[in-house]
Amino acid sequence: MKDVMRKRFFGLIACLAMLLCAGLVASCESEDGPDGDVGVPDVFAELLTGSWKLTQEKGWNMVAGKKEEYTDNLSAQNRVYEFQADGTLVDRLNVRTGKWSLSGNRLMMMGEESYIVSYGSNRMVTEYYTDTEYKQSTYQRVN
Repeated sequence: MKDVMRKRFFGLIACLAMLLCAGLVASCESEDGPDGDVGVPDVFAELLTGSWKLTQEKGWNMVAGKKEEYTDNLSAQNRVYEFQADGTLVDRLNVRTGKWSLSGNRLMMMGEESYIVSYGSNRMVTEYYTDTEYKQSTYQRVN
């Protein structure tokens, strides 16, 4: 019984060590872009590359010392963002182009910072927050 538990424990430790090493290697592989910006690591570029439609925003704003909550269903709007592998971001609704980058779960989209809190192959949820504002955005993959 002790041998089985010992093997499972060491197996778990070995798996954690491999995950830690893989994370360190992935974080070291990014290169600086032409403007000194950190490039998008290949492993994450493959996950986010493609078109994502903003389907919902919810959160709150502080207005005159009071918290005003909101929920906006944006499914009917065509708020689609195209994440390109080279770090280019295309906002199809506003017809503008900028940059995107990812460091850990910190996502920069055209200079706006948010954090990925949930990711699946077809759905992504990000959060943005300050002392006076909180916003949770839900995206659906469209390609």
